[in-house]
Amino acid sequence: MKVLLVNALSSCFKEKPVIPLGLLSLATFLRGHGHEVRLFDRAVETGGIGRPLRAFSPDIIGISVISSKSFHDGLRISRAAKKRGIPVVWGGLTPSMVPWLVLGSGVVDAVVIGDGEKTLLGLADAFSGACPLSAVEGIAYLENGETVLTSRREPPPLKTLPQIDYSFVDPNRYIVTNVSGKRMLHTYSSKGCPGGCAYCYNPSYCAGRWRPRPPDYYLGEVEWLLKHCAVDAVTFIDDLFSPGEAYTLQVCRRIKESGLRFLWGCDMRADSCSENELRAMYDAGCRWIFFGIESGSPRMQRLIDKNLDLDKARRTLETCARLGIVTTTSFIVGFPGETREDLMQTVAYALSLPSDVKMTFSFGPIPGSALYEQLVAGGRLEPPRSCRAFGKLKWFDTFGINYSDVPTRDFKVITSWFILAIIRKKHFTGSASRRTWYRRMFSMAAVMLKRANFASVKLIFSALYESAAIVFYANMFPSVRKKYGLAKR
Repeated sequence: MKVLLVNALSSCFKEKPVIPLGLLSLATFLRGHGHEVRLFDRAVETGGIGRPLRAFSPDIIGISVISSKSFHDGLRISRAAKKRGIPVVWGGLTPSMVPWLVLGSGVVDAVVIGDGEKTLLGLADAFSGACPLSAVEGIAYLENGETVLTSRREPPPLKTLPQIDYSFVDPNRYIVTNVSGKRMLHTYSSKGCPGGCAYCYNPSYCAGRWRPRPPDYYLGEVEWLLKHCAVDAVTFIDDLFSPGEAYTLQVCRRIKESGLRFLWGCDMRADSCSENELRAMYDAGCRWIFFGIESGSPRMQRLIDKNLDLDKARRTLETCARLGIVTTTSFIVGFPGETREDLMQTVAYALSLPSDVKMTFSFGPIPGSALYEQLVAGGRLEPPRSCRAFGKLKWFDTFGINYSDVPTRDFKVITSWFILAIIRKKHFTGSASRRTWYRRMFSMAAVMLKRANFASVKLIFSALYESAAIVFYANMFPSVRKKYGLAKR
């Protein structure tokens, strides 16, 4: 069959588009099983969906909808496909959580729940008439107006999936400038996370499972990127790069044995990294690590089930600073039950850390997470009853809905102050310094302008409006800044 895979455009314009690894894996897997596949990434392609539909005439279209911000575009693509009589399948993290809402749109035939490679292969058989939809594991579909969930498909070992073929897209369109590399791209070495954080999708979506890929797979992908795209750096976009020291040391050894020369970064848990582990990572080329701290309040750490040891986390950041590993720490403000004292502890803790970048986000309830269910049960959140309503949900937006006990103005000032600090910060590489975030912002704007369509213009104006709000809140309200120890910069 001819399968068109589409990455729906997000209505949120914050970073340059990331290469769609999930769709690339699907495309590689399907082609390996005899299907003809094309990939159309709405985040970078010019023109509407009509062009690939006319040129390729697919038998089935699969749409990746990463978050609520992509729902509007996903529905637009689906309507265009249905007008041509093409079966429509949605997949991704968000549709997996709310398949009944997606199917209720009337323009989606099936929703893939969880990993999509083997499931989409089964759907291709079903839509060709080889089997009924009910025989395909891991999907949701409508039957007589009711949502039907088929038997759950167990997440496959990642060694059963192929090494990704990046040639379905032009990887050069996704190159990012990093503090340690001029040409950085993405791959992944694992899926899932064993954590039970109450704000996160992982406990329900991944059921606490962490699955590694064979090192030969992702190192083979890195080798291809080095050869064909002249990258000098790679980010592993795993939710958690490693669950423990033994695995980390094994990966670092494999990277060094490969002989590939590249710098890399990843996400780690800040209280579970030993100095020995971090030294091995640096020796293997690791130059940046993202640490999700989320709160500097021990009470909030317990309430959100993160349970991070803040003292150990500080020592990890200090070790990274000594080794020369650039660190980013993230914090979330506006948690349900968060008090002014909690927030003051978080700000003070963030400011005291030697991390190079300190990011803040507004809390946003993710369907399936424990905090989402608590808010619904407590009557503080009305579950969306349509795709349109779901698309308006705020997930870790710059300015989300305040569920805390702190005045909304306070967390807007705090979030804006930290964002401006990131943008203004100079990063030193060798003897030179540069404002990396300025470069990234201009790069993002260039991508949107090249697309030259109404959606891109709308995204740019939305970003400009948000930028103005950030500047306003970061520079006004000196009494709020003083209260939280934020000096004007």
